[in-house]
Amino acid sequence: MGPAVTDAAEWYEKSRWIGVVGTPQASFLINKVAAIHEYVESTVYQQFVEYDVPIKGQKSVSLQAISWPDIFIGKDDKKIIEPKIRFLEYISKIPIPYGEEDIYQNTNII
Repeated sequence: MGPAVTDAAEWYEKSRWIGVVGTPQASFLINKVAAIHEYVESTVYQQFVEYDVPIKGQKSVSLQAISWPDIFIGKDDKKIIEPKIRFLEYISKIPIPYGEEDIYQNTNII
């Protein structure tokens, strides 16, 4: 396996939320690339946000995460309540296994 796959495998299932997150190594790389292109507007980098990701068995870790709840925000939406309602409607349809409640409670709209 290559270093990126090993890094991802090591962090797989460590987070206690629903989201897409970079490992610490990937987060540093994203921050580096974003700093290099600080003055360049790029939709790719705008998709990442710094987020305190809840980690199994320890405190949260600040990592780069993809702002995936943006899929609930239409281009014409101006009110945050509407995307939040859509998000909650969607997630309320997902069965929550016993012992996994914290994953859902830790999931917020970024």
